[in-house]
Amino acid sequence: YRSLSQGPAASGTISNISQVSKLLAQSLVDLSAATNDKDRAKAFNTVQAAYGKLETLVVPPGLLLQQVSLSYQLPMVLGTVNDLGIAEILSESTDRGGRMSSQEIEERCGLPAGKVSRFLRFLAGRGIFEEVSPDVWEHTEASKLMDSGLPYEEIVRDPIHRFAKGTPIPAWISHVAGLCVMSAISMVTAFREDRYKKSYDVSETPFNKIHGTNATFWQWLEQEGT
Repeated sequence: YRSLSQGPAASGTISNISQVSKLLAQSLVDLSAATNDKDRAKAFNTVQAAYGKLETLVVPPGLLLQQVSLSYQLPMVLGTVNDLGIAEILSESTDRGGRMSSQEIEERCGLPAGKVSRFLRFLAGRGIFEEVSPDVWEHTEASKLMDSGLPYEEIVRDPIHRFAKGTPIPAWISHVAGLCVMSAISMVTAFREDRYKKSYDVSETPFNKIHGTNATFWQWLEQEGT
């Protein structure tokens, strides 16, 4: 895994690509043959690392930087879909196959069907939801985990406390998309100020700047209403 982080970033030769491809193929074999969690985790990490390295070898450097700079879109779209309760809506489909159209989802949550399709199509490219026909959706194994297990109407009535009542994944997504990502995005502007750029103080971070607090991250979480 460590060796994959070495070498030129985006101008790999055919031999480099071949080497990583062989490692990827072998790690996939190891993953399918793993019989315990330790070996499975090791093989899985190698697969991920190999995929990432292969991308840097074949994607032009300029395009790679564009893709990285736009990577904020994924957690924000995921967080929006999570917040709207679309996974719960889809789970309540009356269709025998558990499918629902973008128009039907709009009728439940109010998000225009065109935006529903854009959001879910974006996530479907990552294996989260599946478009089974134009603008018709069903769950994947990943999107099922976004279902809190609560009725959609209960989520509408109590949008915050659903995270304490339901399954943990929706709460985690909301926490990361609504808190961590926003704090990370503020890093660019925060580090233009010496106070944040030069400080190692845990109360002088981009998180503190965007939330206007002197409390540390953990102190802030313990405050009522956060």
